Amino acid sequence: MSPLEPLRQTAFRRIWIASLFSNAGQQIQVVIAAWVMVQLGAGVDQVALVQAASTLPLMLLALPGGAVADIHDRRKTAIAALLVAFAGTATQGVLSLNGSTNGICSGYSLTDST
Repeated sequence: MSPLEPLRQTAFRRIWIASLFSNAGQQIQVVIAAWVMVQLGAGVDQVALVQAASTLPLMLLALPGGAVADIHDRRKTAIAALLVAFAGTATQGVLSLNGSTNGICSGYSLTDST
């Protein structure tokens, strides 16, 4: 069996490509959050806090999220998780456009949806 065999199935290929772009976007967001903090004149400790804040949700929610996905319908669980992530990103965007975030807080708000 070829390592690319699963990609011949349309549904799996679509999910795989979507996950690829989503993960790339999340990693870019982490780098941009650190860059914004440096541009705002933050110290090394504050940049490190932003990096830690970006990984904290994954560390805290990975195991419970897996348990929920095992108990409930995985498709519905994935859709719910994506809707929560979208809501966080949309809120962050609206707050940034309104100018409600300023200074160091805008750097920390970049990590909300990861």
